[in-house]
Amino acid sequence: MGKFNIIEEVMSFVTEVESEPLDAYTGPFTFDVINERLIEIKQFLKENEPDKRKYKRVYSVLVEMTDNVIKHGKKDASSHDSAFLLYKEEDRYSIYVGNFIEEKEGVKLSAKIKGLNGKNSEQLKILKMDQLKNGSISDRGGAGLGLIEIAMKVDGNINCEMKKLHENEHLFVMIINI
Repeated sequence: MGKFNIIEEVMSFVTEVESEPLDAYTGPFTFDVINERLIEIKQFLKENEPDKRKYKRVYSVLVEMTDNVIKHGKKDASSHDSAFLLYKEEDRYSIYVGNFIEEKEGVKLSAKIKGLNGKNSEQLKILKMDQLKNGSISDRGGAGLGLIEIAMKVDGNINCEMKKLHENEHLFVMIINI
């Protein structure tokens, strides 16, 4: 099997977008690399998005999504990259983030996302407060708030797809519209 091209795989999930990405990255998701990209994206949004609230939502969601990959992506995937794509189509931004994940983690993550989808803003606020009061910090440093924060900022649902690549290795793609 040839070298797997994650950016092409993530792009295969791109639908309803006719424009070129504003930003596309594939490579290791390390704090330093992603932070540098996020600074550039923030500057771009600040200069080009007149709706300050929207630019903050887009930036915040992108931070949460990339942080999730850094914290929860498959750790022994040294030969694999992760990817994100940022599109703007008229007044909507679309963010696609893909990374490698073990099947059981992907199933668990998909279930969490499914549980958040369809909740209204009040239900999400209550869930967030409950998580803050009663949640615990995982061994990976997460408090379970990232997906809730994302759900509070998106237009519609958080979409996700999982594609089997090998025995216990899957590509997990999250798709967000703002």
